[in-house]
Amino acid sequence: MAFRPTARIVTRETIEMKHIGPDGAVVDRSCTVLMAMRRASEAAQFFEALRTPPVRADGQSDEAWALTQKAAFQRLARSDASFLKTVIVGWDEGSGIEDDDGRPLPYSPEAVDLLLDHDWFVTAAVQTYNRASSGARRGN
Repeated sequence: MAFRPTARIVTRETIEMKHIGPDGAVVDRSCTVLMAMRRASEAAQFFEALRTPPVRADGQSDEAWALTQKAAFQRLARSDASFLKTVIVGWDEGSGIEDDDGRPLPYSPEAVDLLLDHDWFVTAAVQTYNRASSGARRGN
């Protein structure tokens, strides 16, 4: 198959995630979304926070340092979520994404925002995107 560098590539990817449920047990979840693969130059702008890690100032108290680290983590989390808003471009009715009543949740930008409110989803979705964009598949 020929490589067309100007073509938009959209792949169907399964995001597998784990989180702690209300009873303290680990809950496995998965859903399938359509992901648009981005050019390296497009992706780089979203991950600028990775290139500027926090540096502890001389004499900075532990409390101030913790706040600095927390701010850096929040900046990185916002960067990941912003990136995923441009990458997740849809899902099918049987994707495994449901509303509170167990009905399929239709794709919309607002529905993506609901997913991105969960840090465990963001983490798993970024890992899935990275595997997909590098050609790797889970279990390889």
